[in-house]
Amino acid sequence: MLDAALATFAELGFKKTSLEDIASRLGVTKSALYRYARDKRDLYRRAVARGFRQWQSSAEAAVAEE
Repeated sequence: MLDAALATFAELGFKKTSLEDIASRLGVTKSALYRYARDKRDLYRRAVARGFRQWQSSAEAAVAEE
């Protein structure tokens, strides 16, 4: 869910992205998203935080290989 949300936010931007856009990408209803996030801003924060954690882990692994 967070990957789909992040991809949609990256594609459309925060303002233009709706929960319906994300739900459509996932093949679920908009109300299903409310089980996991309070609102669009909450979903955005969670998606960006997850993306950052993934990037950070990749960066740490690359540094460890050097």
